[in-house]
Order: sequence, then structure tokens, then C-alpha cells
Amino acid sequence: MDDFEVKTLAGKISGIMGPDFCIADTSGKLIFPEKEENIPVPDEPSEGGFQTTDGRVFLFVKTEGDGLWFCDTVKPGESQAAARKALELASIIYNENVLTASARRNDFFRTLLTGGRDAVNQNDFSLYTKRISAAGGDVEVLIVTVSSRRNGDGTERENRISDVCSLLEYVFPESDGCVTVKMKADTAAVIVPVGEANSPEDIAATAAGVRETAFSEYLTDISVGIGARVRQLRNADTSYRTAERALAVGESFGFEGGVYSYDKLGVARLLYGLKREVCEAYLREVFGTAFLEYHGKKVRADEKSGEKGGEAGDELIKTVKTYLELNQNVSETSKVLFVHRNTLNYRIDKFNKLTGLNCTSFEDGLKVSIGFMILDYMNSLPPERGEEVQQGAPRKPQSRR
Repeated sequence: MDDFEVKTLAGKISGIMGPDFCIADTSGKLIFPEKEENIPVPDEPSEGGFQTTDGRVFLFVKTEGDGLWFCDTVKPGESQAAARKALELASIIYNENVLTASARRNDFFRTLLTGGRDAVNQNDFSLYTKRISAAGGDVEVLIVTVSSRRNGDGTERENRISDVCSLLEYVFPESDGCVTVKMKADTAAVIVPVGEANSPEDIAATAAGVRETAFSEYLTDISVGIGARVRQLRNADTSYRTAERALAVGESFGFEGGVYSYDKLGVARLLYGLKREVCEAYLREVFGTAFLEYHGKKVRADEKSGEKGGEAGDELIKTVKTYLELNQNVSETSKVLFVHRNTLNYRIDKFNKLTGLNCTSFEDGLKVSIGFMILDYMNSLPPERGEEVQQGAPRKPQSRR
């Protein structure tokens, strides 16, 4: 619940409790009524009252969710027990309203992100827009998902995303105009304003920090997709969709780091979503049958040995990939792979003979780099979609009867 909702609800409770009712945070700073002053709050609730120097007796009750102090004075002729019960009843009403308001708010933003502005109540949209500082400028949406690679059932993953949501709310606070939204059992989203103090680079760096903290504090592996920058809150659904795509592209192509920005995906953004037939045709055109058959044999051999689909066991592909990533620098590649230059040159020459290409040239090197990206993409597809390319054989047409 944000400050606006707290103050609105506090005003209603104050109308029942009386003018001495107030709310303070854990440091004693008054939240309601709005005054630049602090009151002495106890460390923990106690049965007795707190008597001030002027003879007034204060009672304190701490709320469950956000740990606020509810305070009221014991009025003349009123017992402390009766006054405390009234204050506890007020805190119960507050807690129930917090849960209801929080759920309603989460539903609103979840619908806004998935369905767009037209899918939400327009009065609510106007109300929330006024309360979010990001509404007047550019925003980016982050999607945070708990990785399915770790063991655990649905309940455990939901508990993990709850921990992650708490972390996100701390790192991206409402006071900065940010909104954390729980989307489903293993996914959350954050609406973040973009400005001078919060550039896209800053957001990406902060997301990387969140990922590290989630793993160190909660042993939770998360991935983050960062959407495109859009104008104003009403376009947040566009940023959400591009964040989904960034997450899918990053994981499909095996990018490292776990934080994928839509504006930094490069050629992978163009390749993602290509039809299987298009990918197969490109691979056959660039690599040829001999290499694809070689690659298919390596994939099957790796599967038998427990390796992940041609990723670790195939030294030839690993060597050429590294060589291209290091701008075709033989010395650097030798150092990174810990192999002799002669061994490196032998593998490159073997690859060139298998494919009929010359990966030491810029043009062929570019073709091969794109081909490797498509291989990674195809390897991420379900077996029934990718097995023909992995095995190096074109799909046989079904006979018509």
C-alpha cells in the first residue's frame, strides 16, 4: 500500500477513533497526520501505556504487514484495556484493507501489462497515474523469472518469487516511482521510470545486482528480461512484451549473464522466431551436408555420455566459436582455450574442409557466426522441432494416401 492509500485509510480510521489517533513508522516519524515531527515509540508493544511528561498516556499497537505504529491517547474516564481493544480493532481493519488494496493494485498492473490500457478500469488508471512519478516520463519494464533449471515443485518456486518480489521492492522502491507486480507463480515484473538518475545502463546494472543477491541470499537462480523504453505508463504493455521477447531470446541463444536487454540483443533479435524450414535451409546452405552429419553424430554421442546436446563435447565447434568471438585472433584463442597454435590451426583447417568455407575470412566468418547462433536456437527447441537439423538430415516429406 502506498502513502496515498495509507493516508486515505488513516483518515477514515481517525474519524472513528478521534483526533488524537496517529500513525508513525518504526523510527517514530509521523505518517498521519502529516507533521514534521517524531514521537517516542517503544521497541515492542506492551500491555501498559506510555506516560508522557504532561500526564497523557499513549497506547501503541504495531501492524502486521508494514510494521507501522498505531497510537492513541487514553481519554478521560476510559480504561486502558478498552482503549487498547479499540486500537487493536483499528489495526485489524487496517491490515485487512492493506491485503485487499495490495491484491487489487497487483491485479490492476498485471492486467495493464498483459492487456494494455484499454483492458483496465479507466478511473483506476487515472488514479494510479497520478500516484506514480514514472507516469509523466519514459518507463522500462523488467520481467524477473525464477529459473526452472533448479529443482523444486511449484510451491517452492512460488515461495522463491515471493522472496524475489520483496527484494525487488527494496531495490526498486515505490518512492522512486517503481512498481513491483507479481505476474504468476514464478514470474514478477517491475515498472521502472527512466531518467537522468536511472538510465537504461543503470537499470541493467541494478538488475544484475538483484540477480546476484537473489542467488546469494535465497539460493534462487533468476533471469531478467529488460523491455524497450516507452513513453509513459499507458505504453507499459509494449515494454512488457519486448521484455518477454528479450528473456526468450537470451535463453534460447544461451547468452551469458542472465540479464537480457531488448535493445542489446543484436542479430539474435532478428533470428528468433524464424521458421524451422528457414533455419534448416540456411544451415544446409552455409555448412553443407558433411558438417551437419558430423554435428549430428556429435550430438548423439554427447547425449549418450550425458553432455548437453553438442555443447561441451565437440571441441571443433567450441574452437571455431571461440576463434570467431575473439575476432579471428589466433594468439588470443590459443590462450583462452589453452591449446597450442598448431592444434588450433589444425581444428580450423578441419572445419574449413568439412564446410567448404574459410572461417578466417570476414565474410565466411560472419556466415559461420550466424550459423552457430541458429544451431544454438534450434538446439533450444523441443526435440520434435529440432531433431532433423541436429541429426544433419532434412525432414522426410510424409507420403500422401
